[in-house]
Amino acid sequence: MNAYIFENLGPEDRKRISYLQSRDDCAQFVRNVGAKHPHLVRAARQCSVELQVTALNLESAVRRDVWSVVYAQEEALFVKHGMRRRAGNTRKAIENRGELGAVIFMVQRPGGDGFELLHSLGLADYTFEAVALRHPEHFSPEIVEAARRKLNDRRGPNAEETVA
Repeated sequence: MNAYIFENLGPEDRKRISYLQSRDDCAQFVRNVGAKHPHLVRAARQCSVELQVTALNLESAVRRDVWSVVYAQEEALFVKHGMRRRAGNTRKAIENRGELGAVIFMVQRPGGDGFELLHSLGLADYTFEAVALRHPEHFSPEIVEAARRKLNDRRGPNAEETVA
């Protein structure tokens, strides 16, 4: 499991999250902790994404990151609609354009409701823009810059930190 899930958690919270073994465990945990512990809700959602991607056994870090975005979008759809839904448009973009082509396509599009929902749920690391910034060697400088600009614009002019 990625270490950044545990970055802002104390030892007791890390232990609680480490017991989660499936997407359903994570969903039940979110229902149990509710609004009283938003940091645990965010960690459980991230854990859900990571568990699903780990099950794919992808060896390439960039492929792993692309599929993390798909599962994060599906997690966001679950939160939004209260039921499991597939990220059909994203999966279709990957099917039609390939994994890297889908990243390029999505980065070039304006941020929409899904982009904002991922950020609001604490899943900002699971956007195609974040993938482009983590793996700039796979993308043109224009795409990397577009991803950086999109994330910086989302943070707004008063943001404490911009994406380098």
